[in-house]
Amino acid sequence: MSRLFTRLRRGGRGVIVAAAASAALVSGVVAGASAASASVNCQWQPLSLQNGWHSEQSAWNSGDPAYCIDNGIVYVSGSLAQSRGSSGTYFAQLPQQYRPASNMYLTVYTYAGTAGGVVRIDTDGTMHAYGGAATSFTSLAGISFPAAWTAEQPITLDPHWGWQSADSQWGTGNPSYHVSDGVVHLSGSVFNPGGGGSASNLGVLPSAAWPAADTLPTVYTYGGTVGNLNIFTEGSIGATYTGLGGTEANSTAFTSLAGVTYPAAGSAETPLPLLNGWQSGQPPTWPSHAMSYYISNGVVYLDGQVTNTGSGKVAVLPPAARPTHTLYLTVSINWFATAILQINPDGSMYTYGGPPSNYNNPNDYTNFSGISFEAGE
Repeated sequence: MSRLFTRLRRGGRGVIVAAAASAALVSGVVAGASAASASVNCQWQPLSLQNGWHSEQSAWNSGDPAYCIDNGIVYVSGSLAQSRGSSGTYFAQLPQQYRPASNMYLTVYTYAGTAGGVVRIDTDGTMHAYGGAATSFTSLAGISFPAAWTAEQPITLDPHWGWQSADSQWGTGNPSYHVSDGVVHLSGSVFNPGGGGSASNLGVLPSAAWPAADTLPTVYTYGGTVGNLNIFTEGSIGATYTGLGGTEANSTAFTSLAGVTYPAAGSAETPLPLLNGWQSGQPPTWPSHAMSYYISNGVVYLDGQVTNTGSGKVAVLPPAARPTHTLYLTVSINWFATAILQINPDGSMYTYGGPPSNYNNPNDYTNFSGISFEAGE
Protein backbone atom coordinates (compact mmCIF):
# COMPACT_ATOMS: atom_id res chain seq x y z
CA MET A 1 0.00 0.00 0.00
CA SER A 2 1.42 3.39 -0.99
CA ARG A 3 2.46 6.02 1.54
CA LEU A 4 -0.07 8.43 0.02
CA PHE A 5 -2.97 6.00 0.30
CA THR A 6 -2.11 5.18 3.92
CA ARG A 7 -1.82 8.84 4.93
CA LEU A 8 -5.05 9.89 3.31
CA ARG A 9 -6.92 7.03 4.91
CA ARG A 10 -5.87 7.97 8.41
CA GLY A 11 -6.19 11.76 7.97
CA GLY A 12 -9.32 12.85 9.83
CA ARG A 13 -11.25 16.01 10.47
CA GLY A 14 -10.30 16.12 14.14
CA VAL A 15 -12.24 17.44 17.09
CA ILE A 16 -14.44 20.47 16.36
CA VAL A 17 -14.53 23.51 18.64
CA ALA A 18 -16.28 26.79 17.77
CA ALA A 19 -14.31 29.99 17.27
CA ALA A 20 -14.75 33.39 15.69
CA ALA A 21 -12.88 34.47 12.53
CA SER A 22 -11.92 37.89 11.23
CA ALA A 23 -13.51 39.36 8.09
CA ALA A 24 -11.61 39.68 4.80
CA LEU A 25 -11.74 42.86 2.77
CA VAL A 26 -14.47 44.17 5.05
CA SER A 27 -12.67 46.01 7.85
CA GLY A 28 -10.50 47.84 5.31
CA VAL A 29 -6.81 48.03 4.45
CA VAL A 30 -4.88 51.26 4.36
CA ALA A 31 -4.15 52.34 0.79
CA GLY A 32 -0.56 53.14 0.01
CA ALA A 33 1.82 52.48 -2.88
CA SER A 34 0.39 52.65 -6.38
CA ALA A 35 1.66 50.16 -8.95
CA ALA A 36 3.34 46.82 -8.28
CA SER A 37 6.97 47.73 -7.78
CA ALA A 38 9.72 46.09 -9.82
CA SER A 39 11.99 43.67 -8.02
CA VAL A 40 15.61 43.19 -9.00
CA ASN A 41 14.75 40.10 -11.06
CA CYS A 42 11.27 40.77 -12.41
CA GLN A 43 10.30 44.01 -14.17
CA TRP A 44 6.56 44.46 -13.72
CA GLN A 45 4.40 45.71 -16.59
CA PRO A 46 0.77 46.82 -16.23
CA LEU A 47 -2.08 44.74 -17.61
CA SER A 48 -4.43 46.67 -19.89
CA LEU A 49 -7.87 45.97 -18.42
CA GLN A 50 -11.03 45.50 -20.49
CA ASN A 51 -14.82 45.10 -20.07
CA GLY A 52 -15.14 47.43 -17.11
CA TRP A 53 -12.51 45.64 -15.02
CA HIS A 54 -10.40 48.04 -12.98
CA SER A 55 -7.62 47.95 -10.38
CA GLU A 56 -8.54 47.66 -6.70
CA GLN A 57 -5.21 49.09 -5.51
CA SER A 58 -6.71 52.36 -4.32
CA ALA A 59 -9.30 50.56 -2.21
CA TRP A 60 -7.19 47.82 -0.61
CA ASN A 61 -3.50 48.51 -1.29
CA SER A 62 -3.52 45.15 -3.05
CA GLY A 63 -1.61 46.23 -6.15
CA ASP A 64 -2.44 47.17 -9.72
CA PRO A 65 -2.79 44.18 -12.10
CA ALA A 66 0.65 43.51 -13.58
CA TYR A 67 2.84 40.79 -15.05
CA CYS A 68 6.53 40.04 -15.50
CA ILE A 69 8.82 37.23 -16.56
CA ASP A 70 12.05 35.90 -15.08
CA ASN A 71 14.05 32.96 -16.42
CA GLY A 72 11.05 31.65 -18.33
CA ILE A 73 8.58 31.89 -15.42
CA VAL A 74 5.68 34.32 -15.77
CA TYR A 75 4.38 36.06 -12.64
CA VAL A 76 1.07 37.89 -12.25
CA SER A 77 0.11 40.16 -9.35
CA GLY A 78 -2.34 42.80 -8.19
CA SER A 79 -6.11 42.89 -7.86
CA LEU A 80 -9.18 43.91 -9.84
CA ALA A 81 -12.96 44.24 -9.79
CA GLN A 82 -15.62 44.94 -12.41
CA SER A 83 -17.62 48.14 -12.54
CA ARG A 84 -21.36 47.85 -11.96
CA GLY A 85 -23.24 47.58 -15.23
CA SER A 86 -20.31 45.96 -17.05
CA SER A 87 -20.24 42.33 -18.14
CA GLY A 88 -17.85 39.72 -19.51
CA THR A 89 -15.24 37.56 -17.81
CA TYR A 90 -12.39 38.65 -20.09
CA PHE A 91 -10.22 41.25 -18.39
CA ALA A 92 -6.79 41.35 -20.11
CA GLN A 93 -4.44 39.70 -22.59
CA LEU A 94 -0.82 38.68 -22.13
CA PRO A 95 1.73 39.30 -24.92
CA GLN A 96 2.89 36.23 -26.83
CA GLN A 97 6.13 35.58 -24.96
CA TYR A 98 4.22 35.54 -21.65
CA ARG A 99 1.57 32.99 -22.61
CA PRO A 100 1.20 29.42 -21.25
CA ALA A 101 1.58 26.29 -23.37
CA SER A 102 -1.92 25.11 -22.39
CA ASN A 103 -5.14 26.62 -21.07
CA MET A 104 -4.89 27.13 -17.30
CA TYR A 105 -7.57 27.11 -14.60
CA LEU A 106 -6.44 28.62 -11.30
CA THR A 107 -8.17 28.91 -7.92
CA VAL A 108 -7.95 32.48 -6.59
CA TYR A 109 -9.17 34.57 -3.66
CA THR A 110 -12.33 36.62 -4.29
CA TYR A 111 -14.13 39.16 -2.11
CA ALA A 112 -14.46 38.17 1.58
CA GLY A 113 -12.97 34.76 0.84
CA THR A 114 -15.99 33.65 -1.20
CA ALA A 115 -15.37 30.16 -2.55
CA GLY A 116 -15.14 29.28 -6.21
CA GLY A 117 -13.08 32.16 -7.59
CA VAL A 118 -11.31 31.29 -10.85
CA VAL A 119 -8.76 32.92 -13.13
CA ARG A 120 -8.46 31.25 -16.53
CA ILE A 121 -5.50 32.01 -18.79
CA ASP A 122 -5.72 30.62 -22.34
CA THR A 123 -2.95 29.88 -24.82
CA ASP A 124 -3.81 33.03 -26.79
CA GLY A 125 -3.06 35.07 -23.67
CA THR A 126 -6.66 35.98 -22.84
CA MET A 127 -7.32 36.22 -19.11
CA HIS A 128 -10.74 35.65 -17.51
CA ALA A 129 -12.04 36.06 -13.94
CA TYR A 130 -15.28 34.51 -12.70
CA GLY A 131 -16.88 32.48 -9.93
CA GLY A 132 -17.12 33.29 -6.23
CA ALA A 133 -17.34 37.06 -5.80
CA ALA A 134 -14.92 37.77 -8.65
CA THR A 135 -16.61 40.94 -9.87
CA SER A 136 -16.35 42.51 -6.39
CA PHE A 137 -12.67 41.66 -5.88
CA THR A 138 -10.29 39.17 -7.50
CA SER A 139 -6.74 38.69 -6.29
CA LEU A 140 -4.03 37.83 -8.82
CA ALA A 141 -1.42 37.42 -6.07
CA GLY A 142 0.79 34.37 -6.26
CA ILE A 143 -0.01 33.33 -9.84
CA SER A 144 3.01 31.96 -11.72
CA PHE A 145 3.61 29.50 -14.56
CA PRO A 146 6.24 28.51 -17.16
CA ALA A 147 5.97 30.37 -20.46
CA ALA A 148 5.08 28.24 -23.48
CA TRP A 149 8.64 28.35 -24.78
CA THR A 150 10.20 26.75 -21.68
CA ALA A 151 11.22 23.08 -21.75
CA GLU A 152 8.76 21.06 -19.65
CA GLN A 153 9.23 17.39 -18.78
CA PRO A 154 6.38 14.83 -18.72
CA ILE A 155 4.97 13.32 -15.54
CA THR A 156 4.11 9.63 -16.00
CA LEU A 157 0.77 8.68 -14.46
CA ASP A 158 0.36 5.32 -12.72
CA PRO A 159 -2.16 3.30 -14.82
CA HIS A 160 -3.09 1.22 -11.76
CA TRP A 161 -5.09 4.13 -10.33
CA GLY A 162 -6.82 5.07 -13.59
CA TRP A 163 -5.75 8.74 -13.83
CA GLN A 164 -5.33 10.17 -17.33
CA SER A 165 -4.38 13.49 -18.92
CA ALA A 166 -7.35 15.82 -19.35
CA ASP A 167 -5.70 17.67 -22.22
CA SER A 168 -7.82 16.08 -24.97
CA GLN A 169 -11.01 17.30 -23.28
CA TRP A 170 -10.08 20.82 -22.21
CA GLY A 171 -6.80 21.76 -23.91
CA THR A 172 -5.29 22.06 -20.44
CA GLY A 173 -2.07 20.17 -21.10
CA ASN A 174 -0.53 16.86 -20.17
CA PRO A 175 0.91 16.54 -16.63
CA SER A 176 4.41 18.01 -16.72
CA TYR A 177 7.03 19.81 -14.65
CA HIS A 178 9.77 22.38 -15.10
CA VAL A 179 12.63 23.10 -12.68
CA SER A 180 14.08 26.60 -12.54
CA ASP A 181 16.44 28.07 -9.91
CA GLY A 182 15.87 25.10 -7.60
CA VAL A 183 12.07 25.42 -7.77
CA VAL A 184 9.57 22.99 -9.31
CA HIS A 185 6.66 24.26 -11.43
CA LEU A 186 3.86 21.85 -12.37
CA SER A 187 1.56 22.18 -15.38
CA GLY A 188 -1.21 20.26 -17.08
CA SER A 189 -4.31 18.47 -15.83
CA VAL A 190 -5.72 15.04 -14.98
CA PHE A 191 -9.02 13.21 -14.61
CA ASN A 192 -10.07 9.74 -13.59
CA PRO A 193 -12.94 8.29 -15.67
CA GLY A 194 -13.32 5.36 -13.27
CA GLY A 195 -13.66 7.49 -10.12
CA GLY A 196 -10.71 6.37 -8.04
CA GLY A 197 -11.55 8.31 -4.89
CA SER A 198 -9.61 10.97 -3.06
CA ALA A 199 -7.06 8.44 -1.78
CA SER A 200 -5.78 7.60 -5.27
CA ASN A 201 -2.24 8.09 -6.46
CA LEU A 202 -1.63 9.98 -9.65
CA GLY A 203 1.83 8.46 -9.73
CA VAL A 204 5.38 9.21 -8.62
CA LEU A 205 7.29 12.28 -9.74
CA PRO A 206 10.84 11.99 -11.12
CA SER A 207 13.43 12.75 -8.45
CA ALA A 208 14.19 16.16 -10.02
CA ALA A 209 10.63 17.21 -9.11
CA TRP A 210 10.56 15.95 -5.51
CA PRO A 211 9.70 18.66 -2.94
CA ALA A 212 11.91 19.80 -0.08
CA ALA A 213 9.01 19.02 2.28
CA ASP A 214 5.54 17.47 2.06
CA THR A 215 3.44 19.93 0.06
CA LEU A 216 -0.36 20.32 -0.12
CA PRO A 217 -1.17 23.18 -2.52
CA THR A 218 -4.74 24.20 -3.29
CA VAL A 219 -5.78 23.64 -6.92
CA TYR A 220 -8.77 24.11 -9.23
CA THR A 221 -11.09 21.11 -9.58
CA TYR A 222 -14.12 20.58 -11.78
CA GLY A 223 -16.79 23.29 -11.69
CA GLY A 224 -14.60 25.79 -9.87
CA THR A 225 -14.42 23.79 -6.64
CA VAL A 226 -11.19 23.86 -4.64
CA GLY A 227 -9.05 20.78 -4.13
CA ASN A 228 -5.63 19.82 -2.85
CA LEU A 229 -2.70 18.07 -4.39
CA ASN A 230 -0.68 15.94 -1.99
CA ILE A 231 3.01 15.87 -2.95
CA PHE A 232 5.36 13.96 -0.66
CA THR A 233 9.13 14.03 -0.30
CA GLU A 234 9.60 10.63 -1.99
CA GLY A 235 7.70 11.93 -5.03
CA SER A 236 4.26 10.36 -4.65
CA ILE A 237 1.49 12.69 -5.80
CA GLY A 238 -2.26 12.44 -5.39
CA ALA A 239 -5.44 14.49 -5.52
CA THR A 240 -8.08 15.09 -2.89
CA TYR A 241 -10.78 17.72 -2.20
CA THR A 242 -11.58 20.29 0.44
CA GLY A 243 -15.35 20.01 0.45
CA LEU A 244 -16.40 23.48 -0.73
CA GLY A 245 -19.57 22.23 -2.36
CA GLY A 246 -17.51 19.63 -4.18
CA THR A 247 -17.10 15.91 -3.82
CA GLU A 248 -14.52 13.36 -4.84
CA ALA A 249 -16.32 13.46 -8.20
CA ASN A 250 -15.07 17.03 -8.75
CA SER A 251 -11.49 15.92 -8.22
CA THR A 252 -11.76 12.89 -10.48
CA ALA A 253 -13.67 14.80 -13.18
CA PHE A 254 -10.86 17.38 -13.46
CA THR A 255 -7.88 18.41 -11.37
CA SER A 256 -5.56 21.16 -12.54
CA LEU A 257 -1.82 21.02 -11.85
CA ALA A 258 -1.32 24.50 -13.31
CA GLY A 259 0.35 27.10 -11.15
CA VAL A 260 1.62 24.63 -8.53
CA THR A 261 5.14 25.57 -7.43
CA TYR A 262 7.42 24.55 -4.55
CA PRO A 263 11.13 24.34 -3.57
CA ALA A 264 12.85 21.23 -4.90
CA ALA A 265 14.48 18.65 -2.64
CA GLY A 266 17.71 19.92 -1.15
CA SER A 267 16.53 23.51 -0.82
CA ALA A 268 17.52 25.04 2.52
CA GLU A 269 14.31 26.47 4.01
CA THR A 270 14.44 28.93 6.91
CA PRO A 271 12.20 28.31 9.97
CA LEU A 272 9.57 30.98 10.62
CA PRO A 273 8.88 31.68 14.34
CA LEU A 274 5.18 31.58 15.24
CA LEU A 275 3.27 34.05 17.44
CA ASN A 276 0.08 34.33 19.50
CA GLY A 277 -0.49 30.68 20.29
CA TRP A 278 -0.11 29.33 16.75
CA GLN A 279 1.93 26.12 16.81
CA SER A 280 3.93 24.23 14.24
CA GLY A 281 2.21 21.38 12.45
CA GLN A 282 4.73 18.81 13.64
CA PRO A 283 4.02 15.35 15.15
CA PRO A 284 1.55 14.19 16.28
CA THR A 285 -0.23 16.51 13.82
CA TRP A 286 0.08 15.39 10.19
CA PRO A 287 1.64 16.57 7.90
CA SER A 288 4.77 16.90 10.01
CA HIS A 289 6.45 20.04 8.75
CA ALA A 290 7.22 23.25 10.58
CA MET A 291 6.47 26.68 9.14
CA SER A 292 9.30 27.97 6.98
CA TYR A 293 10.12 30.10 3.96
CA TYR A 294 12.55 29.92 1.07
CA ILE A 295 13.75 32.67 -1.30
CA SER A 296 14.95 31.81 -4.81
CA ASN A 297 15.85 34.50 -7.32
CA GLY A 298 13.66 37.06 -5.58
CA VAL A 299 10.61 34.80 -5.18
CA VAL A 300 9.35 33.82 -1.72
CA TYR A 301 7.99 30.31 -1.12
CA LEU A 302 6.07 29.46 2.05
CA ASP A 303 6.00 25.95 3.46
CA GLY A 304 4.60 24.01 6.38
CA GLN A 305 1.47 23.99 8.49
CA VAL A 306 0.21 25.51 11.74
CA THR A 307 -2.24 23.97 14.17
CA ASN A 308 -5.31 26.15 14.65
CA THR A 309 -4.57 26.99 18.28
CA GLY A 310 -3.79 30.70 17.95
CA SER A 311 -5.48 33.99 17.18
CA GLY A 312 -4.33 37.14 15.47
CA LYS A 313 -0.94 37.43 13.81
CA VAL A 314 0.61 34.08 12.86
CA ALA A 315 4.14 35.23 12.05
CA VAL A 316 6.20 38.08 10.58
CA LEU A 317 8.29 37.61 7.45
CA PRO A 318 11.75 39.23 7.44
CA PRO A 319 12.26 42.34 5.25
CA ALA A 320 13.77 40.36 2.34
CA ALA A 321 10.64 38.20 2.14
CA ARG A 322 7.95 40.88 2.26
CA PRO A 323 5.58 42.03 -0.48
CA THR A 324 5.06 45.67 -1.43
CA HIS A 325 1.29 45.31 -1.36
CA THR A 326 -1.22 43.41 0.73
CA LEU A 327 -1.67 39.88 -0.64
CA TYR A 328 -4.88 37.85 -0.28
CA LEU A 329 -4.55 34.13 -0.98
CA THR A 330 -6.52 30.93 -0.50
CA VAL A 331 -5.13 28.20 1.79
CA SER A 332 -6.59 24.92 3.01
CA ILE A 333 -7.62 23.73 6.47
CA ASN A 334 -6.95 19.99 6.70
CA TRP A 335 -8.37 18.59 3.44
CA PHE A 336 -11.91 19.73 4.01
CA ALA A 337 -12.16 23.53 3.97
CA THR A 338 -10.38 26.68 2.86
CA ALA A 339 -9.33 29.84 4.65
CA ILE A 340 -7.75 33.20 3.86
CA LEU A 341 -4.06 34.05 4.10
CA GLN A 342 -3.35 37.78 4.31
CA ILE A 343 0.25 38.98 4.02
CA ASN A 344 0.88 42.67 4.71
CA PRO A 345 3.77 44.85 3.48
CA ASP A 346 5.25 44.84 7.02
CA GLY A 347 5.56 41.05 6.76
CA SER A 348 2.74 40.27 9.18
CA MET A 349 0.72 37.19 8.27
CA TYR A 350 -2.85 36.38 9.28
CA THR A 351 -5.05 33.41 8.49
CA TYR A 352 -8.80 33.46 9.08
CA GLY A 353 -12.16 32.95 7.39
CA GLY A 354 -12.40 29.18 7.61
CA PRO A 355 -15.28 27.39 9.35
CA PRO A 356 -15.38 28.58 13.00
CA SER A 357 -15.44 24.95 14.13
CA ASN A 358 -11.92 24.48 12.76
CA TYR A 359 -10.28 27.05 15.06
CA ASN A 360 -8.99 26.74 18.65
CA ASN A 361 -8.37 23.10 17.86
CA PRO A 362 -4.94 21.41 17.99
CA ASN A 363 -6.22 18.62 15.74
CA ASP A 364 -7.01 20.99 12.88
CA TYR A 365 -4.30 22.75 10.90
CA THR A 366 -3.92 25.39 8.20
CA ASN A 367 -1.58 24.62 5.34
CA PHE A 368 0.78 27.26 3.90
CA SER A 369 2.74 25.07 1.48
CA GLY A 370 2.44 25.91 -2.19
CA ILE A 371 2.14 29.68 -1.60
CA SER A 372 4.63 31.85 -3.49
CA PHE A 373 5.04 35.49 -4.49
CA GLU A 374 7.70 37.87 -5.76
CA ALA A 375 9.39 39.86 -2.99
CA GLY A 376 8.25 43.37 -3.78
CA GLU A 377 5.03 42.10 -5.42
